[in-house]
Amino acid sequence: MSISRRDAIRLSGAGMMALSVGRLAPSLGLEAAAGEPWRGPVDDNGKPDTLSRQLCRFVINTKFEELPGPVVEAWKTVTLDSIGIAFVGSKDRLTTCLSTVAHKLGGDAQCTVINSNYRTDVARAAWLNGTLMGTPQSDSPSNAHAASNVVPAIMAISEREHLSGKAFLSALILGGDVGGRIEAASVGVETKRGFHNPAVQGPFSAAAAVGKLLNFDENTMVNALGIAGSSSAGLQEFAFEGADMKATHAGRASQLGLESALLAAAGVIGPTTVLEGPFGYFNGFSLPTDPQKTVVNLNVNALKFPGYKPFAVHSNHQQIVGTIVEFKKAHPEFKAENVKHVTLKGPEGAMESRHVVLEPTTVMGGKYSTPFATSVALFRDLMDPLNFDEAAVKDPKIRELAKNTELIVANDVGDRAHGGNCEITLEMNDGQKFVLPTKAPKGSGRDPYTFDECEEKFRRWTKRVIGEKQQTEIVNYIRGLVDVKDMAAVVKATAART
Repeated sequence: MSISRRDAIRLSGAGMMALSVGRLAPSLGLEAAAGEPWRGPVDDNGKPDTLSRQLCRFVINTKFEELPGPVVEAWKTVTLDSIGIAFVGSKDRLTTCLSTVAHKLGGDAQCTVINSNYRTDVARAAWLNGTLMGTPQSDSPSNAHAASNVVPAIMAISEREHLSGKAFLSALILGGDVGGRIEAASVGVETKRGFHNPAVQGPFSAAAAVGKLLNFDENTMVNALGIAGSSSAGLQEFAFEGADMKATHAGRASQLGLESALLAAAGVIGPTTVLEGPFGYFNGFSLPTDPQKTVVNLNVNALKFPGYKPFAVHSNHQQIVGTIVEFKKAHPEFKAENVKHVTLKGPEGAMESRHVVLEPTTVMGGKYSTPFATSVALFRDLMDPLNFDEAAVKDPKIRELAKNTELIVANDVGDRAHGGNCEITLEMNDGQKFVLPTKAPKGSGRDPYTFDECEEKFRRWTKRVIGEKQQTEIVNYIRGLVDVKDMAAVVKATAART
């Protein structure tokens, strides 16, 4: 017996889902009460030409030589940045927790775990390295955080399969573009629906990137995306208590996307309408939107340049921390102990409930909190990411100033000409007042890193973790990544030197 989707909804009592189908109906070309599932336009062969198929054709058919040189250079820089961030993440207590579990689960010693002598299978290597890259809260947010969900997946596959640097970069850029397009077409995924963007879009990116590396045909790649969509998950609830899930979401997205690709290669079939279907991604995770935006300008000229996060805090706080860093450089006599009150004006996004926890109990919670990250930046030198640690979270002076930080929603402040939309006012015990309009820091989308500038950050961030010789080896490998014949040597260079 076969039943229509309309009847399935009625029989299951899924009233809310029925409403969801209706809300996307105009953009899908559906009537709200359509009796059959929408299958989209058809291609020249009469095959349903779904969004997944269009994305997959672009990824499969685009050759490395067609990628714009500046875009390749930029994502090469992101690779160095991601590895440096992972070295910092390796010093976090979360690393010990995950490594303990990974050892118990087992796995063939095929792939490198960054700053460790432990080797494991591709899936667990992607999981662990993705979490390392997500832990410091500094991975590039571009293309749904491809830096922490695509880079670890393709590091693992490229090491195991001895693939080239060109293949690695093609997979990173094109696979990441898939997740970035899905993210750009989505509405309110994090702020209204409560899902974590990189966790729900990252599996698509990682699956597409691994499929590119393994030379999937169109049907296999479409299946990989369909499976990845069923692996998308990640709730924002971690933000209020500073739970560890934000970092692990990056690792899980990398692992699940990679596994989705391997499952597709083995013959597992995924839904071709995983994005635009009535029960697909956009209907499940997004507010009303037009899914067709996903494939607008689907060509190499539309590939995006990445941005970076120069500081180990949430994206919303980069400009705040950067402005404080510059202020302290200009006022070497400044002492945070002399600050009586802080007023912080900025957009509503920086004042959301998930960003205003005054008394966090974890490092992640502190990095997610607007007032607390501001306080830590005033007391500590956040040019060194390891200075935002558990001791900072417990510091009574930092905690007291965070509680004396007033947040005001304002849309007319900041140094708009230089990418800032916040304003920090410091009231001192002696009555002096400093008003600091924020601007975008070096490394942000307005002023991205060159490779040399990223190298400076890499060396500064890792100087307390690895030696100068290992730093130089990794930098040289990534600088010449286009000419690398075997990525195994590059990835192995990130292992611990003991």
